[in-house]
Amino acid sequence: MIGSLPSYVALVIAYALCLTLSKQNLVKKSLSLFLVPLVAIALTLLLAYAPFPLPGGVQQREANFPKEIQLPFPISWKISASAFRDSPFIGTGPSTYLFNFTSYKPVEYNLEQFWNFSFDSAYNEFLQTLATLGLVGLMSLAAVCLVVIINGWKSIGAANRQAGSDGTHENSGVLSQALAIASMLSVVLFAIHASTLVSIVTTLILFAAFMASQKPIREKITELSMGIKASTAGNKQLDLFPLLAFLLFLIVAIPVLLRTANIVNADYNHRLALSQANTNGTLTYQYLQKAEALNPEVDLYRVDMAQTNFALANAIATNAKKNEQGQPVLTDQDKQTIQTLLSQSVNEGRVAVALSPRSARNWEVLASIYRNITGVAQNALAFSLDGYGKAIQRDPLNPALRVSVGGIYYAAKNYDLAIRFFSDAANLKPDYVNAYYNLSIALRDKGDLENARLVAEQTVRLLQKDKNTPDYKAAEKLLEELKAKIATGQKSTTDQGANALDGTDVNVDDLNNPPEVATPAAVQRNPDTNLPDLSPTPQPQVTQ
Repeated sequence: MIGSLPSYVALVIAYALCLTLSKQNLVKKSLSLFLVPLVAIALTLLLAYAPFPLPGGVQQREANFPKEIQLPFPISWKISASAFRDSPFIGTGPSTYLFNFTSYKPVEYNLEQFWNFSFDSAYNEFLQTLATLGLVGLMSLAAVCLVVIINGWKSIGAANRQAGSDGTHENSGVLSQALAIASMLSVVLFAIHASTLVSIVTTLILFAAFMASQKPIREKITELSMGIKASTAGNKQLDLFPLLAFLLFLIVAIPVLLRTANIVNADYNHRLALSQANTNGTLTYQYLQKAEALNPEVDLYRVDMAQTNFALANAIATNAKKNEQGQPVLTDQDKQTIQTLLSQSVNEGRVAVALSPRSARNWEVLASIYRNITGVAQNALAFSLDGYGKAIQRDPLNPALRVSVGGIYYAAKNYDLAIRFFSDAANLKPDYVNAYYNLSIALRDKGDLENARLVAEQTVRLLQKDKNTPDYKAAEKLLEELKAKIATGQKSTTDQGANALDGTDVNVDDLNNPPEVATPAAVQRNPDTNLPDLSPTPQPQVTQ
């Protein structure tokens, strides 16, 4: 939350409340103490955001400090409103905002700098509740916030009146005032940021402490008894209801705590796996195995395990000795290991989509695995296209998915469909350089050099802000090549880079019964996209 304007507003409100609720004579006596936080905040902001450079690299540290990216309010509102429209009463369910995001995000989201990120939380807690818990959840949250604000204001007023009637008790009600201010600020935080598990538990404990500090609430005590009593040797009567309630609590709590311990341990092993992902593939694999064994119902572990299995198989093929044709020479043991790892990769990806079929990311990962084993598995291309189609159904405005599908058709030399999907990506994101570049190459290899030149020129225009980047140089080289081909009437294609697994004589034989490809509909032409008028493309045909 550091660095955002709403957080600074909440900070000012907190300081103003503390200052205005303090007694004037106390402020005069301890003015320096009241000024310390104000001066510290002002100095921190000056060092971080001053328009002139300061010694010590403070501003550079502030600029490089990791900050959470928050979903903009207008986009978050559109997503939550769309989810509420389709599920108005009870919402889409707890922890489902990620699915709402991919299904309902507006097309203008693709113009944001973080367009390729996915968000599992809304702008604030109210929009989060509106989407996931519907009207029932939103009214419940609003009722809790209203009760806290009303009782907080009453508590502050009562403490002021008590102190005013008796000047000797200047510090009376300090704890009650502090809890009241903190509780009301928690409601403010609900309005400027979505809560996490830690923050929501802390807030609930704070609310409970504040309500328990209120004398009218403490006096409203109801004693419950079942009439079951025990007698001691001294003929004293003991009510057994608290003991029975405690035993019932233990019966329920023990299995819950054991399950919680497994969940925490699984998440810990998953975190260890992520820390080793770029350095030690074997340790990553072992930690993920432990995480899956402890909590096998988490699709995230399955997705990471699928990618790890494929990465290990690809590493074996990459590090193998090459023959004169540049193909890897593998031992029988290497072939068996690669085949096992690839089969496990496919199986883990399938389990992930079975555990969470609404996740576009799970379908995308599974489709990418199928795509990368097309050289060693029959029907993998059909499975890959179907997987990407399912991912697009769940994330229809993601241009990166369209580029991936276009790349598959381009590799299969189906240039018409490659052009269609690259055009879809450009229409979804008018400044998507990768879509324009790939579209230009597909048009070139189809033989449409004039349109390829027009698209290449648009690619160069999008990159001309920084002409020293490799992307700009590659786009400029492509444009010069196209101009030369047009001048000489030459036509040629570009060879595709081979996957490390291609030519390994490995066969993954569990991809039978290829599905009917779930091909998404074409995207409507975007007036902001500078594309030539390309002719309609035929229906998809999968070729092996």
